[in-house]
Amino acid sequence: MNSARLNLSKFAFWSICTVAFCWAAGTIIFEISSGIPKTREEWAHRAMGWFVQFVLIRTFQKGVRRYYAAVA
Repeated sequence: MNSARLNLSKFAFWSICTVAFCWAAGTIIFEISSGIPKTREEWAHRAMGWFVQFVLIRTFQKGVRRYYAAVA
């Protein structure tokens, strides 16, 4: 039972890592292809997106730390 849970948690962790990597790659591609915002509305929209990205990355980092603390 414990080995099945451990394997499932490893699979879930690495799946989330894959999704986070793809999300970051997509964001970088979008930012590069969009160019520099020209209006205040574009800047505001971009800033909200950056804030959401920051929160997601921070949450992911906390989860990674918890995972490695639990596994080690």
